[in-house]
Amino acid sequence: MRRPPSPRASSQGVIELLLMIILVVIVFLSILLILGNDVQTLVSDLLSNWFPETDGGP
Repeated sequence: MRRPPSPRASSQGVIELLLMIILVVIVFLSILLILGNDVQTLVSDLLSNWFPETDGGP
């Protein structure tokens, strides 16, 4: 018969999960810092193509 996991083992899993999430956030923020202007330009171009400004009203 197996013993239930100790509280230390379950807290280790939570800490590992938090560390992985923190690592993903750091990588994501680094990519945004490096490519920030390019991403802003891309999003602006996409939005202007999808929702062109019209001069007249409805």
